[in-house]
Amino acid sequence: MILGLDPGKDGAAALLDKEQASTINFARTTDLDLWRWFVEARPYVTKAYLERVGAMPKQGVASMFKFGTSYGFARGLLVALEIPFELVGAYQWQKQLGIPSRGSKSKPEHKRVLKQRAQELFPGLKITLANCDALLIAEWGRRHGK
Repeated sequence: MILGLDPGKDGAAALLDKEQASTINFARTTDLDLWRWFVEARPYVTKAYLERVGAMPKQGVASMFKFGTSYGFARGLLVALEIPFELVGAYQWQKQLGIPSRGSKSKPEHKRVLKQRAQELFPGLKITLANCDALLIAEWGRRHGK
């Protein structure tokens, strides 16, 4: 199974195999519940793909600190559980999955494009703005297949 991670307070993790997917939203769970979900998933995960992130222009200091904390927690879970992982830039996975660059779109407009693409790829799943990136990252990882 492939694990895709979209770090951030409002991010998610998605676990994919050929027939099913499961997700967990970071904002709707505690750190302990996330740990438990990762521990349960660990025996099945062959590789994880964590989105490479960095500071963004016009983002406040407190916001970036929370974002970095969430990223560090997700990365720490992967390391602690010895899950092999690769960092992947948004431009990489979005380009391969046929998602146009954000360009002049606002963040909410671009997120709707991502959600729509995830719904096309996973028609039987409940796709949300919170889990769409994680599902797309996992799908990229499945196709990337290193």
